[in-house]
Amino acid sequence: MAEQQKQQAEFSFGKTKLKVFSGEKQFKVLNNCPVNEPQQVLLDNLWNANSNKQKFDALCALNYYFSKGQKNMSKFFSWYALTKGPQVGLYSNYPSLMKVVGNSKTCSWIMLVGNSATMA
Repeated sequence: MAEQQKQQAEFSFGKTKLKVFSGEKQFKVLNNCPVNEPQQVLLDNLWNANSNKQKFDALCALNYYFSKGQKNMSKFFSWYALTKGPQVGLYSNYPSLMKVVGNSKTCSWIMLVGNSATMA
């Protein structure tokens, strides 16, 4: 009887493919901090990375996740605080912040969680 090889499931983030972990290998998230499948895959791969290549792949996938999901993330990060730059203040969206910041390497800003109702 031929022995079948188990094929491990993968999740793609652009060109980067990450393993899907289960059981004891899964990163255990807090009960009050639910995550979706792509987030769980990212957490698992960062948690289980044993080599620099695995860490690099997980970070590339994380970068892809944030850069491609920015439109979807905007409902969570709808305010940006420019803490150092030409016009320090709050900005309600990323494009308006980038108009002020431009290509400056000396500006500092942070994303704030919330929406206009919670920030008022």
